[in-house]
Amino acid sequence: MNKVGIICEYNPFHNGHIYHLKQVKELYPDSIIILIMSGNFTQRGIPSIIDKWDKTEIALKYGIDLVIELPFVYATQSADIFAKGSIKILKELKANTLVFGSELNDTKYLEELANIQLSNEYEEEVKKYINSEINYPTALNLAFKKFNKIGLNNPNDLLALSYIKEIKKQNANITPVSIKRTNSYHSLKLENISSATSIRNAFIENKDIKATVPKETLDKLNKESYLINDYFPILKYKVLSENNLNIYQTVTDDLAIRLKKEIYNSNSWEELVNNIKTKHYTYNRI
Repeated sequence: MNKVGIICEYNPFHNGHIYHLKQVKELYPDSIIILIMSGNFTQRGIPSIIDKWDKTEIALKYGIDLVIELPFVYATQSADIFAKGSIKILKELKANTLVFGSELNDTKYLEELANIQLSNEYEEEVKKYINSEINYPTALNLAFKKFNKIGLNNPNDLLALSYIKEIKKQNANITPVSIKRTNSYHSLKLENISSATSIRNAFIENKDIKATVPKETLDKLNKESYLINDYFPILKYKVLSENNLNIYQTVTDDLAIRLKKEIYNSNSWEELVNNIKTKHYTYNRI
């Protein structure tokens, strides 16, 4: 039997996810649908607005056969690490298809880019930039632009590229399939199919989101929801009380110093990020 994988955060589950699931079921009827889902924390360490148990309950209600939690160490990392853990799980479960949303919706081109990024030619281009004292993330981006003729800037396209690279690196017998996204990831406009970002922002601002999410999501949000600033007092306490912040993953000496300094000047998570942010330490990295 065909096993179809979906990788997601469902933060929160909304009408766009319902559309995606309907497309998957039409493409692959009578298949087992496996969901690899981040748990209580998502990429960049943001808390999921609905906890993982409630997200799982909603997913099962909408026809998912099996929900597997993507471990925290993968779920909160960069796109490549997020993809590495997800594809590893799908490979072990012997899934043979991965369906994802993409703005570009061109799997063939994404596979071409994946082959380039896995090539020695690309690695040499990266080394050239690093040798000119450009930091590693910027070097990767500049090298990528040299080979990327169409332009690949949307998060879902970049995540899809990471999936395809991992399928190749792990030699997984998984066919990548794209479904065209019908809205912009960056759009803050509320409509029938809206981005998860716009829905979270609207919910925080007490705006009406009934038209964007199913009743099950709305009920869970109204019951109990989790926002990043709810955790700020705990974060502030930890930064102030911890002698060595370098024990935490990706915290460098310089970043630790900035954290210790700016925590006194910050009264919210947003303030702390903005106070620490520099050209070297980007918003996403912090």
